[in-house]
Amino acid sequence: MSSHLLRILSSSHGERMIALDQAHALVAEPGAVYSLLDGVSLQLLEHLKLRQEGDKLIVELEDEVVATIDGFYAEGQQVSFDLGAGSAVQTIASSDATISSSNMVWEAATDLGTAAAEAGASVLPYLAGVAVVGGVTMMAMNDANNHATPVAAAPDTVAPVIQTITAQGTTAVLTYNEALDAVNVPAAGAFSVMVGGVANPVTNVAVAGMTVTLTLTNAVATGAAVTISYTDPTAGNDANAIQDAAGNDALGFSSGVVADGYISGAQIYIDVNNNGIAEVGELQAGVLTDANGMFILQAGAPVGAILAVGGTNIDTGLPNTLVLKAPAGSTTVNPLTTVLQDYMAANPGATATQADTAVQTALGITLPAGSTLSDYDPLAAGNLSVQQVAVQVAEIANQAESATAGSGSTVFTNIANAVNTANTNTTPLNFTTSADVNTATSGVAGVDVTAITTQATAIANATTITAISTLQKAPIVRLTTDSGTAGDLITNDGALTVTTKVAGSTVQYSVDSGTSWSASFNAVEGANSVQVREVNTAGKAVSGVTTFDFTLRTVDITAPTATATVETIANTASTDVQSSETGTAYLVNSNITVNSLADITTAVDALWNKVAITSANTATALPATGLAAGTYNVYSEDAAGNLSSASTGSVTVTGAVTVVFDLTIAGAGAVTASDGSTAFSTGVDYNIVVKIEGSNTVDSVAAATTFTGGANLAAGDTVSLVAADGTSSSIIAVNGNAAAKYLGINSAALLRASPGTFRSHNAGFITNSGGIGEYTAGVNAPKAFADIWTGIANFTAIRASSGYIFV
Repeated sequence: MSSHLLRILSSSHGERMIALDQAHALVAEPGAVYSLLDGVSLQLLEHLKLRQEGDKLIVELEDEVVATIDGFYAEGQQVSFDLGAGSAVQTIASSDATISSSNMVWEAATDLGTAAAEAGASVLPYLAGVAVVGGVTMMAMNDANNHATPVAAAPDTVAPVIQTITAQGTTAVLTYNEALDAVNVPAAGAFSVMVGGVANPVTNVAVAGMTVTLTLTNAVATGAAVTISYTDPTAGNDANAIQDAAGNDALGFSSGVVADGYISGAQIYIDVNNNGIAEVGELQAGVLTDANGMFILQAGAPVGAILAVGGTNIDTGLPNTLVLKAPAGSTTVNPLTTVLQDYMAANPGATATQADTAVQTALGITLPAGSTLSDYDPLAAGNLSVQQVAVQVAEIANQAESATAGSGSTVFTNIANAVNTANTNTTPLNFTTSADVNTATSGVAGVDVTAITTQATAIANATTITAISTLQKAPIVRLTTDSGTAGDLITNDGALTVTTKVAGSTVQYSVDSGTSWSASFNAVEGANSVQVREVNTAGKAVSGVTTFDFTLRTVDITAPTATATVETIANTASTDVQSSETGTAYLVNSNITVNSLADITTAVDALWNKVAITSANTATALPATGLAAGTYNVYSEDAAGNLSSASTGSVTVTGAVTVVFDLTIAGAGAVTASDGSTAFSTGVDYNIVVKIEGSNTVDSVAAATTFTGGANLAAGDTVSLVAADGTSSSIIAVNGNAAAKYLGINSAALLRASPGTFRSHNAGFITNSGGIGEYTAGVNAPKAFADIWTGIANFTAIRASSGYIFV
């Protein structure tokens, strides 16, 4: 039998050829047309028998069974068989009571004699039947094996019916179920071709065999869905139309696409009663989406919203579990048109244009000028931003459907109901936020809002439509516990939550880029990269692969956050600081570069202070006592030693740093410094206080003015010494006696760099005219001397020499 072929022409799978080298068992496809062909000439075979056996159609050739088509006579089927050269295709399904009869045998031949001879050889029980119309004479025999009176072939009055539409490059091909009139062809204007919602005018129409070929103005991109409509010129048979050889005009039609990604095998319903439910009586028998998601509605189909049920997403291979809708007359059925249809149902007073604008605005999308949601196909147009929103809506509905059966429709209704609120607030819905996902899933039990927002965010970040499809078919993976900062993928718990896409699947994990897979996963300290997929009971992958990267930290290495109160304070006051963790807070001069705690603690004392933080995120007073004037940032260190970044706010400190030199009279004519040395730093204002102590303590000497010094004092810098009480401008003699020694600052090593002036308010004490200050015994009033001060890095000691105290 290898020289014979069984041809199957269907809207869902196109044209297929099966070599009849053995008896084949097939399952009937609704809307399909079957025929037997010669394997060489590809012409229809004329001598064959068709026999019903239950709901099966038995196909015999030369008294041998060549095919058994199961379900051919199933209730509601519309399945046809082409009976021979020149004959009309007969629909012999159980829904056609005239042709369908139990145990009926049909025989085809080119002449009556051959038919009779073939029939006479049969010993099967026959029932009287009806002669088949067309050029081939058909006979039905009675149960006595006697031939019924031959009936002449009736005129062909059956119109051709479109089966499939395909498009490639600049041509679109329409395939019908019988040969067409190739001479009297329809006008190009009878066709409307849309690609992605944009018109693609027809420039030429050609007919050959069972096909109509349209030449298009613009080439169609590979994989792009094309929607085509044809209008029969009049209700009668026209001179120029799509018609068969007998002049029967084919009905007009319109096509559309069902998409999430494109969905094949979806059954089309027309919602005649407008209740949004796909009911048995609204089923459009034989109207399913083909391999590219396309469906065809014949002229005269009922009017109502279009509903698409079932099928398979060809991008992901996953079943479509949603009921997708579109307003009546739409050429696109997708998640966005489903929201549109639900919005129109809830707002019957809105015009189609008003509804379309409202939904676009609420979802934050903009279509090209002249396009509407009902006719725009973002997949065909390659519009990433619109497809992102469409898939986000679909994924929310899919997750809801997985959680509670039937809840996918609830999501579409919730989103439609939120349209007016979003537009009133002028804030488009954003499904990467939990608030809007909660709105979309209101009333749905068992949804994982975090998983949905994770998926929606990934879709929003996708850079190609292919990347979106990859996300759709892969499981959703997230951290079970996102400790620390939300969204940083750093956690102290390595457990994962996986939301599957395929019912009944099992999750597998791989940590070696897919080389090996395991049913479990254990995170390791530090960086983790794991791949996750779903498999069936046979261990075969049934989903895409999700790669998930995160960091596991069971040891605290997360730095706290420091907060400053932005204000200006004196260096005798305090400022309120906070830390996100307990530990220590530091007030640090902004001139210090901080990379570690040591950078703070080794700095000059006048440039930082600290305070213990005993309660996280609680205002704590940090004194600015003794700090140099300037701008200060707050840093905090937690108990684990993690140091924060600088606070975003800063504190301004005013006032000078007070440096006290506590001088002790060590004996007759000798005075020493008890506090060692003090460093002077750049950019710091200083108050210098000289305190004199002895057996009989007299006045302290304090600085009355401030100066800005560095490692060395600059020219013009002045330190003035006055009495501690601020009332006297003279330096009082030690113990009040005439042998007083007046104090200067020691160490020749300090006399370097640029000159400055060190003087008292008493004009006769130390001036800037030169020389070493000196006072002699027995003189109560200061003697006018002068000294050139060439820089001070440290105060190291004060000493007496030959009755003088000098520098």
